[in-house]
Formats: sequence, C-alpha cells, structure tokens
Amino acid sequence: FDQASVTLGGDGSVVLDTTVEEPIQRIAPVRVKAVDTTGCGDSFMGTVLAGLASGMSLSESAQLAAYVSAYAATGYGAQASYGNAAQIREAFAE
Repeated sequence: FDQASVTLGGDGSVVLDTTVEEPIQRIAPVRVKAVDTTGCGDSFMGTVLAGLASGMSLSESAQLAAYVSAYAATGYGAQASYGNAAQIREAFAE
C-alpha cells in the first residue's frame, strides 16, 4: 500500500502515506460535546475521499475529516447530523 488512514475514535486518526517525507502522521481529534457517534466513521471516510478527489493530500483530507466527523457527533443519527460546509465552518470558527 502507498496510503492508508486509521481512525481512532476520540483519539483522532493516523495517516500512513509512503509518498510523502513524513510517512506516519497523527491527526489530532477535534473535541466536541458528542451526543451520538452514529455516522461519524462514514462522514470521516467520505470527507477523506472527497478531499483526495479534489486534489488535497491524504493528511489534509484527514484533518478536514476530523472536523466534519466531529460536527456529525454533535447531532443525532447519521445523515441528519451531517452539516454543510458553511455550518461546519461556523461551528469551528475561532
């Protein structure tokens, strides 16, 4: 394999990418008050794939996915808890 990502739940994720200088990268979790983790894995992987398809690196895609999946954990259910880009940006704006 050249690339892989491993989710670690509340501990974030790890990206394995032999195509870059640092082949193992830890992606920090995004802390939220979770109410339901249903669909978090699906939202994470969907975001990683969308990021890769749009030209982002695997680590960039996983970092974005951390926010999207964290946002999903703040709502109930799977698809019903997924936010759009504007909602996710607003939720994590600093």
